[in-house]
Amino acid sequence: MTAHAATTISSMRDPGAPLDLYRLLEPAGEPELIHREAGEGATILDLGCGTGRITHPLVRLGHRVTAVDFDERMLREIAGAAFACAAGSTTATDGSRRFQSS
Repeated sequence: MTAHAATTISSMRDPGAPLDLYRLLEPAGEPELIHREAGEGATILDLGCGTGRITHPLVRLGHRVTAVDFDERMLREIAGAAFACAAGSTTATDGSRRFQSS
């Protein structure tokens, strides 16, 4: 991919939901469903993780979670909060940077 094409694709990205809205959203049973179906201690890939609405409860349930989002603002939110999670561990990535907690 040329530098111009990468710039064009990057500038066309939909920023997704507003960050303030994501901060207000609560899980609606998804973490428990994933925990039950994936099994105890499973490694989870959370694509489009936002601010960690589902990621953080999964970490508290003992899962290792890789959280991916293209919005750097969302990853800063999840990375900052991930360090407060005592159980499990979280890796947040936008494809070029990684934030690790354990």
